[in-house]
Amino acid sequence: MRHKGFTLVEVLITVALFSVLVAVVFSMYFVGTKTFTIAADQSFAQKYARTAADFISKELRTAKDISADAGKFSGQDYYILQLKDKDGQRYLVKTTRTASGQTSDAFIVPLNQIAFSANNSNMVNINVTASDGRDYDINFSIRLENISAVSIQQGSAVIYYSIY
Repeated sequence: MRHKGFTLVEVLITVALFSVLVAVVFSMYFVGTKTFTIAADQSFAQKYARTAADFISKELRTAKDISADAGKFSGQDYYILQLKDKDGQRYLVKTTRTASGQTSDAFIVPLNQIAFSANNSNMVNINVTASDGRDYDINFSIRLENISAVSIQQGSAVIYYSIY
């Protein structure tokens, strides 16, 4: 007499194969999710570095005067590019300082490091670093259209400038 149904061995083999299949699918899902998260973090860090480089280029290219010394601008409106901490993270900040002494900050993008330098020419060299655990550096130079020569000490983290 033949009974319809599955034997215990058949059920155990089926459950074991299904468990292996589910484990493989879930591990692929978690690896894919982790890979996506890492790629997104890298993309944001690179985007922040590029955004900072573009912003700095637009700000400084047509500046009237640039210096690493704020004293040069006393009695007039000027701007400051520097890094400041906010909520445990460092940001590129454009500070506006009026002749009357009022200030306002515009937080641009998160960055780890910024460094300015110039050697008595109309070129300012800038290094911008953003990070997602790994550092993304952008080194670039800006040709100043309205200044024939500027001198900024290598590695200055703050720059002061005025515009027309």
